[in-house]
Amino acid sequence: MLSKSKAIIIVLSMFWCGNVMAMNCEPLQPKPIMKKEIETEVKGSAKTLFRIGEVGGDVKNKVVTEVNSIFEKYPYENRTEVKNRLIYLYCELLNSSNKISDEQKFDKLSELVSKLLEVSDNPSGPQTIMRRYQIDETKDDHPVVFDSNSRGYERRFDTDPGYKIVNVRWIPESVANASDINQNISADRKSVTFSFRLNSGPQVDR
Repeated sequence: MLSKSKAIIIVLSMFWCGNVMAMNCEPLQPKPIMKKEIETEVKGSAKTLFRIGEVGGDVKNKVVTEVNSIFEKYPYENRTEVKNRLIYLYCELLNSSNKISDEQKFDKLSELVSKLLEVSDNPSGPQTIMRRYQIDETKDDHPVVFDSNSRGYERRFDTDPGYKIVNVRWIPESVANASDINQNISADRKSVTFSFRLNSGPQVDR
């Protein structure tokens, strides 16, 4: 089966011949609607690549960096859709330029597509991994003679390189369960911090 990205090259050569004065980018527009935050990232990459290409810079060396940056931020997003959207937005930007000749526009778009074909649609590692960590804390001091006492604890865990946290779960394993359990996933979703309290009884009960 011909992949979606490879089919785009055939479309390019067909619609360019039908209109020598300008490229028709409409056939390249992906149908699926992307999430707003991902659309913003792809638009930013398209503009970066366009600015480099408009002044005669080497776009090829920047393409892989740009798409891999998006894939790192959104590892579960459909990679083919991201690449297709980038192609369409880049085509639109080229079309709007009066500094690049029509022949150069087609060459630059073809260059982008060719480079994107070298980027795998599948992550190099497993898309989902599960990690299990054990928190082993004991509070056996009794600083208060006639009353119970509690102490707060925090434990942080980081993800594997290239991964982001999707979900976490606290599973109690002891009879003396912790209290005030909270979990906080960092803004970049690369770490999670658990906070909790352990209680000890009054000193007279020892």
